[in-house]
Amino acid sequence: MKRSRKKTFKQKLFLWLGSNFGGLFLRVLKKTIRITVLGEEHFQKHFVENRKVIFALWHGNMFIPILHHIDKGVYALVSQHRDGEIIARVFTSLGFQNVRGSSTRGGSEAMKEMVKIMNDGAGIAITPDGPKGPYRELKIGTVKLAQHSGATILPVAAYAENPKFFKSWDRFMVVKPFSKAVMIYGEPISIPQDLSEEELEEQRKLVEDKIKQSNELAENYFRK
Repeated sequence: MKRSRKKTFKQKLFLWLGSNFGGLFLRVLKKTIRITVLGEEHFQKHFVENRKVIFALWHGNMFIPILHHIDKGVYALVSQHRDGEIIARVFTSLGFQNVRGSSTRGGSEAMKEMVKIMNDGAGIAITPDGPKGPYRELKIGTVKLAQHSGATILPVAAYAENPKFFKSWDRFMVVKPFSKAVMIYGEPISIPQDLSEEELEEQRKLVEDKIKQSNELAENYFRK
């Protein structure tokens, strides 16, 4: 059995700070940001009324959707990596519920748990190009989850006026206080149950294109 490595003092400190102050900081930040939401009718129909929905968004594009979905009871797929523990605790403090796993760690167990959660009637947020890329390339797991659970995929995109970007693989976008932002729920996508591998790949490309289209709309929003 593989032994887990003992956390260093620095790791424990970051974990404590993230757990106790990360959520508070984001709650305060949300109050300063004006978020315009487009496609709200898709959210109302597929989450508020039905709840069996997969929110699909790029890894680097999650900042604004996190702020907007505080205390809405959404599940989030969070990596089992060490950094994921901090993220999971912050998410919990923001009213999210966590499923731990990714395409690289705990993937099959997470898939089973998510199918069960979806069948119980819940919404799950997934970043299908995470946790390590390739950049904005959708992995097949999101499509398979929709296929096995019967959930609707709802593309999500966001952008801000004069955003800042990290120099990371996902070009993670952050929003400055007192900014304007836009968040878009794209056209919902249903995945048929019986598909060949070739048809499944076609659906993967369709979902990927829909997320990219929603992001293009969001990125052009402040260029009017």
